[in-house]
This record gives sequence, C-alpha cells and structure tokens, in this order.
Amino acid sequence: MESLVGLRGKSEPRIEFTRQPAPPPTALHVPFVGSWIVNGSRCITPANMPTEMLKYFKSHDVLDLRSKILSLCADVLGGKWAEVRPESVSITHVRGGLTNLVYLVSRPTFSVSDDEQPSTVLLRIQSQTDNEKLLTELVVFTSLAESGLGPKLLGIFPGGRFEEYIPSRHVSHHEVTDS
Repeated sequence: MESLVGLRGKSEPRIEFTRQPAPPPTALHVPFVGSWIVNGSRCITPANMPTEMLKYFKSHDVLDLRSKILSLCADVLGGKWAEVRPESVSITHVRGGLTNLVYLVSRPTFSVSDDEQPSTVLLRIQSQTDNEKLLTELVVFTSLAESGLGPKLLGIFPGGRFEEYIPSRHVSHHEVTDS
C-alpha cells in the first residue's frame, strides 16, 4: 500500500512514496486523508482508492455526489467545510479536462473573518493509476503552487486533490490551433 507524505511548513516540498501503510505526519502543511467511506458498509482504502474513486464518481450524477463530496471536503479541508449542510453546497462538473474528473465546489461564506479558508475550491479526481506518473504530476503541481506559479494545493488524498479555484475560461480549439 502506498501513501503520500510531506509538505511541511514553508520548507521545500517533500513527498515520499512508501511501501508500508503509514499514517500521515500530524504537522502536514497540506491536509491528507488516508481512506474514505463511500457508504456505511464499504471503505475505499489507499490501495484501491484511485480506481474505485474514479469509478464511483463516473457512475453517479453530480446531485447524488453532493453529500460524498461535502464529506470529502470536511475530512480534507476541515474548518467551515465541516459545518456546511449538503443542500447549501454548489457542485458543478467542470468539462474540458483530458482525463481527470474536475468539480467546482462552493459553500456559503459565513463572515468576513472566514478568509483563512476558501469558500470555492476545485476537486480533482485522478484518472491516472500509474503511481510514478501520479507522483511526478503531484511534485510538479506542488512546486508550481509553492512558488506562486499555479493554483494553491489545498489538500491531497489517495485518488485526488483539492486545488485553489482561479476564475477563468476554457481555451477554445480554435485558439489552440492558431498559436
């Protein structure tokens, strides 16, 4: 079983792959969740999470996923996300990605002092199951995020991650071919 570990404080991003099941360190700079309950009787574990998570998200409608996504937000992001009721969360499936499933998740803003935690995030469910490629992508993403050249990494879990939402638009096919 493999787990992601790392990202302490302001130091250089450090990610390790281990072959032993290991709980994440308590001082993670980025939240980490090691398992996720899909329903009362079944638990997706890190060993099968990327494949099972992708299958689960592909087989359910966004409205059916609302409570599961909110549960994941509460577990990984914590804070105000743990206080939100499912019916007050807005979830939009973001189209245009090549392979991953991406969701825009928004919760109500409670007050001005709620600034320490974003009320809108991107949830990315990885389709890649090759651990080496996943690790490479995560290291590159983390490096860009830590240097301010990309969206912030808000939390990771086996099978996906939460990213900062930066309002933007999709690049059209015409724009790509004209460059």
